Amino acid sequence: MTDAPQSNASATPSLSAVPQNHSLLTYYLGILQRRIWIIIPLVIMGTTIGLIRSMRQPRIYRGTARLLVETQVPGVMGFERGNADAQGWDIDYYETQQELVRSRAVLDIALEEPEVGSIIEMETGGPGGSKIFRELRRSLLAVLGATPAPLAEPWELLQERIQARHLAETHFLDVSATSLNSVNAARLANAAAHAFEAYHRLTREESLGDAFVKLERERDKEELAMIESEQALQEFRETAQGVTVGGSGANQPAIDRLNTINHQLTQVQLNRIELESQIAVMEKAMKADDIADGLTSRLLFALPVIKTDEGLTDARRDLAAAQKDRSMLAQTYGAAHPLLQAATSKSELLLEQFQTGLADVVAAERNRYTMLGREEAELERQYGEQKASALELAREDFMLTRLQNSVDRHRQLYDSLVARMREVDVSTGLIQTNVRIVQRAEPPHKPANAGRGRSVAVSLIISLLLGIGLAFLFENLDDTVKTPEDLKERLSVPLLGFVPSILTEAEQTAQEGAPQRDIVKDLVKNLKTSIRDRLFVLRPDWFAKPDVQPTASSDAERRHRGMMVVNESISSVAEAYRGIRTSLFYSVPANTVKTLALTSCRPQEGKTTTCCNLALSIAQTGKHVLLIDGDLHRPMIHRTLGVERAIGLTSVLVGECVWSEAINRVEIDAETDRHLDVMTAGPISPNPSELLGSARMKEFIEEVQRDYDWVIIDTPPILFVSDASVMSVLCDGVIMVVKSGTSTRTLLNRAREQLDSVSANILGSILNNVLVSRMGRHSSSYYNYGYSRYAKDYKSLYYASEDSEPVAAEPPVVVRVTPPPTPSPGVVSDSEPGIAGPASPEPSPQLLPDVRPPEPAPASRYELQLRKAERLARAGQTDRARELIESILALDDTDIPTREAMIKLELDAGKTEVSARLSQALLADDPNNPYALYVLGSLDIVSGDYQSAEARLRESVERRPHAESLNNLGWLINEMGRAKEAEAYVRRALETDAKVHNAWDTLGLILLKQDRTEEAATAFETALHLDSNDICAILNTAEIRVRQGRLRPARKLLRKLAPRLNQLIATERDRYENLKTLALNS
Repeated sequence: MTDAPQSNASATPSLSAVPQNHSLLTYYLGILQRRIWIIIPLVIMGTTIGLIRSMRQPRIYRGTARLLVETQVPGVMGFERGNADAQGWDIDYYETQQELVRSRAVLDIALEEPEVGSIIEMETGGPGGSKIFRELRRSLLAVLGATPAPLAEPWELLQERIQARHLAETHFLDVSATSLNSVNAARLANAAAHAFEAYHRLTREESLGDAFVKLERERDKEELAMIESEQALQEFRETAQGVTVGGSGANQPAIDRLNTINHQLTQVQLNRIELESQIAVMEKAMKADDIADGLTSRLLFALPVIKTDEGLTDARRDLAAAQKDRSMLAQTYGAAHPLLQAATSKSELLLEQFQTGLADVVAAERNRYTMLGREEAELERQYGEQKASALELAREDFMLTRLQNSVDRHRQLYDSLVARMREVDVSTGLIQTNVRIVQRAEPPHKPANAGRGRSVAVSLIISLLLGIGLAFLFENLDDTVKTPEDLKERLSVPLLGFVPSILTEAEQTAQEGAPQRDIVKDLVKNLKTSIRDRLFVLRPDWFAKPDVQPTASSDAERRHRGMMVVNESISSVAEAYRGIRTSLFYSVPANTVKTLALTSCRPQEGKTTTCCNLALSIAQTGKHVLLIDGDLHRPMIHRTLGVERAIGLTSVLVGECVWSEAINRVEIDAETDRHLDVMTAGPISPNPSELLGSARMKEFIEEVQRDYDWVIIDTPPILFVSDASVMSVLCDGVIMVVKSGTSTRTLLNRAREQLDSVSANILGSILNNVLVSRMGRHSSSYYNYGYSRYAKDYKSLYYASEDSEPVAAEPPVVVRVTPPPTPSPGVVSDSEPGIAGPASPEPSPQLLPDVRPPEPAPASRYELQLRKAERLARAGQTDRARELIESILALDDTDIPTREAMIKLELDAGKTEVSARLSQALLADDPNNPYALYVLGSLDIVSGDYQSAEARLRESVERRPHAESLNNLGWLINEMGRAKEAEAYVRRALETDAKVHNAWDTLGLILLKQDRTEEAATAFETALHLDSNDICAILNTAEIRVRQGRLRPARKLLRKLAPRLNQLIATERDRYENLKTLALNS
């Protein structure tokens, strides 16, 4: 078995990745939505300008003539044709021809026609008033001392109207001309084409004249060179000794004589070397002690001279026979026996005769060796003399050949030049060019400039792109904080939550209905905010505002805002403060933080309102809270909560009273009044910083910490005065309050540096005054479930019915919490396609023990919220689901279905230790809770404690059976060897829910264990149909296919598992390798 919760955890995004769930396209569309009033005016302006321009644009006609431009020209000389061939492959050739059409040399030829000049003069203003006006303008510029622009020459005016274009992969060149008249456009195009053709003809004529002169000059030069080479050849023939009169001396007798001597010398040297080696062998044999030895004898008689000598051969035979007789007698007689002595004497005599004959042969061979040496010396002498003579003849022959080649080369070039001169002389009267007009230009019927629709469309696209670019530019220039994501990125502290904007209905309607229409105003606002924040860091005293005298209406509005948690308890703002309270409780360890200082970057960021609502929300949980107004410069808590400030914090610090006498109560309700105490700032002090930093202040903080669970202190802005820095050191933690849309990165970084400089413990930040309806891309994903609505909308979403106002009157709704994924025998992979849907399970055998009727699932009044949390978890937004469930538990931590939902959420996220701890806590409060027993029993299976797992799962199944608990119990019993009983439990699970693929896996394993292969194959196929990512089903189906001999489907299934081998456990990987071997080798 594998741990399914762990595999699910990998798919659960972390909190920091939640905003990244939105696609990049959604991000960009949000920016465009926010800046739509930048894009729309630009689009309207651009489209209007394009329409006006298209209406005023004159009609322009284009006439086109087509030319055939060949890359090869009829050449005068051979090398000219070769150059033309090379030019034809030049990739820039036709681009050069295009520019040549518009060159001055061609256009001057075209302007020679009077008709062309009159057209140009007429369309550029002619001799009328416009020309007089241009001349007058030039004269005025000259009088004023400025250099007037030179008048355009006629060819330049014509060049503006002429275009040339090469048709790809052809030899055609289109020459076009534009004009306000269609007939004139055709005339100009034809004139340019004729001028281009005439230019090439004139160029050809000039090239032919130059070629004839050049050829004549080259002919005279080659004639002189040919005469000189012939004279040199004749002089050499007269002085050379070994050269024949008829020509080359390649077959002279001296060369043949040299080759003959060389061959004879080689043969003599080989004979001498061979004779020398034979003499050496014979001399070695003569020096041997036993010349009749077998090896020595064989070496001697291997030589041809010994082998062919009959005397030596007979002597060797007689010696061998005598030695053989002596050996036989020596075996019979002793050394003194006459026969043996006679035989010995005979052998010695024969050996002496053999040695004498061998010495005669050696002497004869020595004489022959001496003669060969003399012959070799004579041949070497003759070879040297003949070689010197042959080299001298070869030098003369080489010189003769070189001189002859020189004569032939000059004669050939001379003949070629004479032939080319005849061709040029003949071609002078017939000029051929590589340019021909194949199609004359005709007057066009339609204007060439784009239609009005196209011009308007282009203007629309350009203005739209410009608007989008400006939208992204303004978005990047906007450095203010608008969303929780911006705050976390720029302040780098944990985010406790954000609070929607607290507006009246009129203000909210006005802000939501006011679009951002003024582009300049939006840009100026961003620049002013950036400059203001940087000046505020340098000189905060410039931004100090005088106290405004309060009015009855302003106090009432302030009191309403400061008590939103009480006045509108089910509004989005109240729920936001409760969410911040929950985040605060869970973000700090218990009893480690009791005093909180709330501060901001600058005034008017909602710091006091946040303090009051946060204190009220904490007091509603039963915690004893003390709210202190620590802003001694501009105290506001007494006005916000409607209490007196006659005595307060300054009174306590100067010793006018004890702190218990400065406590005030807010008249809200009995429960809240009992848990919330308020201490105002008291009378104005001339030295507030000294009071807050005194030892008395530290003692006061220590005293109230002993009597209160939470102490919340409202401090001045951190960048405005130093009081906040002093208070942050005395308190256990600091919370930054940031107003959405006003604070920039500069202020936030400066505030963070100020707190870090005094080593303050920054617990987190709160984003205030968030108007979600105008956030565009900044629509945060934290509160999509209703926090942007107010009481009426939120109540309809949060509770089951709009009509059920009080919570107590709401009827209970029964909710069945879906159990978490449990450990199952399989892991994920792909499945075999084409598998049928889940079949209905067979009726379970009567093997289950008698059980008591199941307990009904407990009811929960938070059914809608639990369902929403379940949908969020399935969508991968685990953190949002956790926040929703935690907010419910903060209101009612005794709700059993909510606690079960939290266990399921943690188990799905792979946090098995957390889910086990929560399950044990649930069992402590609700003994024998079926869901907690199911979770703990499943975790016992993973840890290997089968006995404990069976006991807990049986108890869970008896109390509240569901498909997953029945499946896990069946799997466990099957592992313990009771297959029949296990099958009964699994079939009961499938009767409960036939779509649980793990149960089909378990059923297949049980059937496979009982050798019911076909039924097991059907079960695994059903599991694959329900979940294609089921490795257990794929492995077992592949094994069944191998057993059945269906190897092709088996290989197909195994190939799908190849990319997921790292997800297999060891036993599954071994099975995969074995099946792969069987499927491939069979």
